[in-house]
Amino acid sequence: MSKPIYWAIGAGVVLAIVWVIAREDEATRSTNAAVGVPAAKAEGDRASASAKPVISAQQEAIAPVVGAGSPKPQSIDEDAHKIAVAQGFELLSKDANIMEDMDPLRPIVRRHEQLQDEPRDENWSERMEAALRSGIQDSLTVKSLDTQRVELPVVECRTTGCEVQALAYPEDNGKEGVDLQSILPTLVSDPLKGEFEGFPNILMGDRSDGRTTFIVYIARKQK
Repeated sequence: MSKPIYWAIGAGVVLAIVWVIAREDEATRSTNAAVGVPAAKAEGDRASASAKPVISAQQEAIAPVVGAGSPKPQSIDEDAHKIAVAQGFELLSKDANIMEDMDPLRPIVRRHEQLQDEPRDENWSERMEAALRSGIQDSLTVKSLDTQRVELPVVECRTTGCEVQALAYPEDNGKEGVDLQSILPTLVSDPLKGEFEGFPNILMGDRSDGRTTFIVYIARKQK
């Protein structure tokens, strides 16, 4: 045989081998795709060992996020320790530090803040709150009056005393056994004499619905 014939046969054999290898590689790709093997895995034998790993959508969803977008730890609820302020008593929400020294309401706000900063004496606080509510309601019941005649949106006791935010009707002012100005001193000086000291400090005001507001502070007896 002449050399050109040998070259033709050799070239044909090489082309056949390349064709077979290509077919096998295509078959392998199809099989991997059918069973869910990622293309990156199929190329793993030929890829660098340092290639970036493939992260599935599920893995990405549960992966911890770090950096600027990281979720911040939950902050402690600062309002949890505050004494509630009912409608009509908004002056108690003021900051005594920025009020004028001669403002007549500043001592009331300061006393509210001081009481609010105290911890609750649970053994005493809960008992006194219940006693003040029931004592006021009993005074109205004795007079055959609706106990809602005096509304008590806030009765809060801490360690050194109690704060009462109450609402009543102006026509009841001055009536014995009906007016809080007579109910509370009687209550503190008789059935609760051993618990409180002195007379209640009472500030009266007006609310937009025509009712009278009462902000009351009662000091706990020092033992």
